[in-house]
Amino acid sequence: MRQTCDPVHNIEITTVDGQSHKYKLECIISHEGISTTNGHYISYIQKNNIWVEINDDNHSIVESLNSLPNQPYISVFRKQT
Repeated sequence: MRQTCDPVHNIEITTVDGQSHKYKLECIISHEGISTTNGHYISYIQKNNIWVEINDDNHSIVESLNSLPNQPYISVFRKQT
C-alpha cells in the first residue's frame, strides 16, 4: 500500500521567547520519476489564492486543492505579517 501525505497549507511556529509566527504555503515543487537524477520536476505556485501548475512551457490553473501533489519534494512558505 502506498503511503501519502497532504501538504500543509498553514503553519504557526512559536519561538523560544514565546513569539508566534504564521506562515502560508506559497509554492510546491514535485518530482516524478525513479530518482532525483532521472525524472521531471513540476512547480505549483499560489498567487491571490489561485494555484497555478507550471510544467515546462505549460501553465494551467489548478481547479481543486485535491489536485496538488500529496508528497511535495519541496514546500515554500511565506511569513504572514
